[in-house]
Amino acid sequence: MKRAEVPQELIDLCIDELKNDKHGLAACSLVARDWLPRARCHLFRRLCFQPTHTGNLEISWEPIESGIVAFIDLFTSPLCTIPQAGPRSFRLGGSISPTGFEEEHEPKALLKLLEWLSDPAPFHGAMCRNADVLFWNLHELVLASFANSPRGWEQVRLANLGAFASVRQLSLYRTPIDTSSGEFIHGFPSLNSITLSDVWFPGEDYNGPHFERHVPCLEKVIIERRHSFRDRGIELFSRYGTITELRLPVDPFLESESSMINQLLAYNPAVKAGTLNHLHLQTIDFKSGPRGDILQFLGKVKLRQITNWTINILLEDIDTSLTRDLSEVIFPNVRRIIFRFAWGWNMGDMDRRVRRLDNLLADGRLFPSLLEIWLGVTFVSTEDMTVDDRLRENVERVKGTMQSCDERKLLRLVKVYRSVHGHREWGFLV
Repeated sequence: MKRAEVPQELIDLCIDELKNDKHGLAACSLVARDWLPRARCHLFRRLCFQPTHTGNLEISWEPIESGIVAFIDLFTSPLCTIPQAGPRSFRLGGSISPTGFEEEHEPKALLKLLEWLSDPAPFHGAMCRNADVLFWNLHELVLASFANSPRGWEQVRLANLGAFASVRQLSLYRTPIDTSSGEFIHGFPSLNSITLSDVWFPGEDYNGPHFERHVPCLEKVIIERRHSFRDRGIELFSRYGTITELRLPVDPFLESESSMINQLLAYNPAVKAGTLNHLHLQTIDFKSGPRGDILQFLGKVKLRQITNWTINILLEDIDTSLTRDLSEVIFPNVRRIIFRFAWGWNMGDMDRRVRRLDNLLADGRLFPSLLEIWLGVTFVSTEDMTVDDRLRENVERVKGTMQSCDERKLLRLVKVYRSVHGHREWGFLV
């Protein structure tokens, strides 16, 4: 007898109805074996264990101990289908406190979960760990908000004990790591991409694990947000000659920034080997005091050392009022300029500034290798206009104001909107 097939629309409807019901999701996972094969992937391709805010006026947290215990109980069931789904993304958070990473908000269950991952897996033989069964298909690991304290270090250390051997993309947010020898990175032998954002560097007191493994072939390194820890990050990755893409935060106002970039270009093994072919510089977002002019900064950087540069800046990082000598090529190999600016929010005198910017960037002598200019466009609706109408109007205004760049086919307009979590979301306009 042929097995009845369930329409995908019904599967999606079931998932949508159960997305806020952890018991319903658990029950669904136990039956999603044959007749809901795609539901397994939808439900368990992304796993997240992180405390969540309760939403009350008083700051409070919803602990995740019960969720972790329920997950472990579910996983130990012989009917569990999570391993068959093969989770590809796993996010583990220690705290969501925005200010102090208070120790009382670091759930002890995280340690239990990390220790459990190293335990033998039931029904799979004594040599097979829970991590091997659960994360055989894991590509992305995010560790976020672990305290800069011995307890936080212990949690990160346990996360580094081979439980995530298949991880290819690692992201660390507000997390302590040991940089004395780079051995933390060696705990992920398949790693080829890493992102650091507001990481902690414990120093010599950190007693991290020691690995007898080969150095991973890192290809992409992203250091975000603040340049206060950037130099330590550069030191950490100075031994990897396989890096093809590097992203760094810079402050054009500081005289030492261009010297730092030039020193990296002179001594980094990936530059010497010719493998580093894309360097992405991003100006810092939050800064008190004056901002430097990015063009004056670039004039001091040896741009010819790398064939592909991306400059990620705010609109105010370019002083369009300066009179510049365009008689010679001064910015070679800059392929892409990304403006973290959304047309439609707090415009002020932006029309005039963007028009001057158009005249500056459209001149082929200034950026002879320029291929793309990314500019954000909002689509916030008003009482008298729909979202589509507002978006269409803003697109036409951008193209009209930056007519010269548009005629040269340089513009890449990106729609920007705020998600339900308050973050900016980006998507290309088609």
